[in-house]
Amino acid sequence: MNTPTYTIRMPGFPGFYNSVLDGHIDREVENMEETLREKRNPRLSSPDRDLSPYLNYHAAHQTMAKEWVRIFAAHTGLELKYLHFQSPREYNFTTDSVDVGVSHETLLKLASAKDSPRFWEVLRAHFTSRDGFISFYSNDPEDEEWAKPVWEWDEIQRMALLEAWVLVNLDGLGFDSFEDLIDTCNDAEAVSNAVGMALWETDPTVFIHINELEDEEDEVTTTLVFHGTIPALVYNGVDSMELPELSHLNRGEVTDLLRKLNVL
Repeated sequence: MNTPTYTIRMPGFPGFYNSVLDGHIDREVENMEETLREKRNPRLSSPDRDLSPYLNYHAAHQTMAKEWVRIFAAHTGLELKYLHFQSPREYNFTTDSVDVGVSHETLLKLASAKDSPRFWEVLRAHFTSRDGFISFYSNDPEDEEWAKPVWEWDEIQRMALLEAWVLVNLDGLGFDSFEDLIDTCNDAEAVSNAVGMALWETDPTVFIHINELEDEEDEVTTTLVFHGTIPALVYNGVDSMELPELSHLNRGEVTDLLRKLNVL
């Protein structure tokens, strides 16, 4: 028998549009570009290489979102199952969002906050129409749409419920405010560390290897950047070094090749 899963839109997730999480990605790219500059042969005057072909922003967003949810769950003691990450077509009025799944038991646990003053505060904060914003939900907790059982609510309504539950339990969770919890998730080392592994399309067993291969005759340095199972060559202005075609090799074959070249 399958256990029912109820979807919740994660409250407080900052997305990746000019946000603190976006800043983690920018710093990773800057660090890698600096590493590449330091590795270059100083005798060559080639311009900086565009790293964009090697960056997988979608994978980075997915991985960071999963880590963000994991940190949130760890600090609240809630069982939250990451479901999916979505980006808006345009960032005019909204940003990226993350949905999680919870069991019926967890949902009933969250429902304990429904009759609290904190829930009223959340509704007024998020669902009050104002200039430039028209709410599709009532900000009155006694309205008919909030009178339905919580398992009949949608993910946006349950988002408000989850935030209210955190506010009710702040003291027990060890946070001064809901924003304090969100800041902890945003700044978690596990979240920022997840950037590199995903951004460069690889996994923790390989991560990023940047190596200098020197042609003794021509004294040309070539930088080899790995992303996923396919290494990508970024040349320092000269590509006279003879290397076999790499795109068809699997990870094991690439490793064997690099060992022969004394890179690994």
